[in-house]
Amino acid sequence: MQDAVKAEGLDFIAWRKVPVDNSCLGRKAESTRPYIVQGMIGRPADVAAEEFERRLFFSAKKSTAFG
Repeated sequence: MQDAVKAEGLDFIAWRKVPVDNSCLGRKAESTRPYIVQGMIGRPADVAAEEFERRLFFSAKKSTAFG
């Protein structure tokens, strides 16, 4: 993901762990729940909002295409 973001000329800032409330999960569900993180990506000052969205889209496509 980080390489795909940088290839589109965007700024990868950090990974953020997504807070979850797992208090209602049973043992089986808790032991198999996924680890979820979000990538924080900054928009360069010289990139318009619409162009930023386009680059985010292509970054996501590139990063999921290769696993």
